[in-house]
Amino acid sequence: KRRGHPPPPPIVRMQKPASDLMSKVDKLANLPNTANDTSYDNNALKDATEGVVQAASAMKISALDPGQWLEDFRLAMFRTNFEGLGAMEIVDFTEVLDQDLMGMAMPLLQFRRFRKYAADIPPAGGHSYRLDLYAADIAGKAAPGAQCHAWLGCLRLSHFEQKFTSIGVRDLRDFREVREDDLVAMGMPMLQRRRFLMSAAVALPNLPDSAESALATVQSNSAICSTPPQWLETLHLTNWIPAFDALGCLDVVDMREVLRADLEEMELPLLQTRRFLAAVAIIPDPPELPGRRWETPSKWLDSLRLKRYDVYLTKLGVDRVVDFAEVLDLDLMEMGMSPLQRRRFRAAVAVDAQPTLESDAVTGAMKQGAAEEEFAKTAVAALRGEDVLNLTPARWLALIRCENFVLEFEELGVEAVLDFPEVTEDDLNAMGLPTLHKRRFTVAAVQVEELHLFHKEREVANSGEPESTFEWLKVLRLGFFIDAFQRLGVEEIDDFAEVLMDDIVDMGMKPLHRRRFQMAVAELLQ
Repeated sequence: KRRGHPPPPPIVRMQKPASDLMSKVDKLANLPNTANDTSYDNNALKDATEGVVQAASAMKISALDPGQWLEDFRLAMFRTNFEGLGAMEIVDFTEVLDQDLMGMAMPLLQFRRFRKYAADIPPAGGHSYRLDLYAADIAGKAAPGAQCHAWLGCLRLSHFEQKFTSIGVRDLRDFREVREDDLVAMGMPMLQRRRFLMSAAVALPNLPDSAESALATVQSNSAICSTPPQWLETLHLTNWIPAFDALGCLDVVDMREVLRADLEEMELPLLQTRRFLAAVAIIPDPPELPGRRWETPSKWLDSLRLKRYDVYLTKLGVDRVVDFAEVLDLDLMEMGMSPLQRRRFRAAVAVDAQPTLESDAVTGAMKQGAAEEEFAKTAVAALRGEDVLNLTPARWLALIRCENFVLEFEELGVEAVLDFPEVTEDDLNAMGLPTLHKRRFTVAAVQVEELHLFHKEREVANSGEPESTFEWLKVLRLGFFIDAFQRLGVEEIDDFAEVLMDDIVDMGMKPLHRRRFQMAVAELLQ
């Protein structure tokens, strides 16, 4: 009073459990009129009256605003500290620890005063037993879909329900895997974090008592699973089975190849991601098969668990392991290879087929045409250092790994390496050249054409000015048909313009020769 402050309001401590209050209130309400009855025992009236006073006092305290409560007891200067600690309701003051008060540098007198009056605050919900047990009991009685909501409501944490859902909490057992740093990340103050962690340990019986032990249990349970669906069900990831199937997880060991980016793409929440990674960590490595580079393509694919694509890749033109370096992502997608399998395929190619391409071409980031050209250039690198002009067609085809089609090219009329640039796409399709072989051949033929461009220009430029028909045919590499043309009646160079298609077919000229002859005749006519 000397300092000008009003005296603190009187606080009546609850001497008896709140569970007895209602019975005493009922007892008081049913008492008879004892004003003139001297034989009635007034002890019952006294006890009931005390209970009503206690209940009224508790209700009055519980209804107070935390800020008003602090101001009444001259602790308003610590209001910001308590708010930062998470004291949003009057009952939260009962959870404040001594170290919290010392952390906000509260002097001794205020410390004592806070402890004295905080002891008079009734427990949450009016119950006198432990909050964690009370929350577990209420949640256990709730419907299966409402247990999390009921449990958080008992802990006065309902405003964090959406954030718990976003990190992957789907049922009570998921609360066991929530760590304190997760609570900090969602902005939960200290008091609420302490309340959550204390209560999560008893959310359900017969469960691990910490996030670490919960993950260890998940690991041990998943270790005995033999199929991906069973493995995912053990991890409570049943809802994501279709996503992992689409990714290409056909065996449990495939889970080792799933990246965090894959999990983010399928929107796997934080808790489920942590659970998945913990279980993946104990999956044993697949057996290593040394020397795969020298195996057949079929065995190479089998070692990568990709044997099912053997037929498709054989049709594509893969004859040996080194050919896998020329297969594009577009080829893999067309044969239905999943992302996880394509990633595994590319990783093995980088080791066994030794591609020299940049990573963006390997991953399909390049445009299709540029990627095809780069792969084919890698495939025909063996031509470097060779005297291409003097190679036989068979040797040239062997260097670009197309030796199985020597006869087809001979039937087409290829007699020298210079003839290969004249082979068209239709010719390659007609002789059944697979896709990889066609890419390889096309790039190699372009290199040949560029190398001999000057010679070809000279041939075309001089084809109309030779001294004799024999020289004209020799320039066109058709000298062995001189006798046939002489029998046909060709005496001068201008006579070639009168030769018909049927004439050159009858003399046994092959398609490539006919094409070359007609091009030279067109030059004559011009």
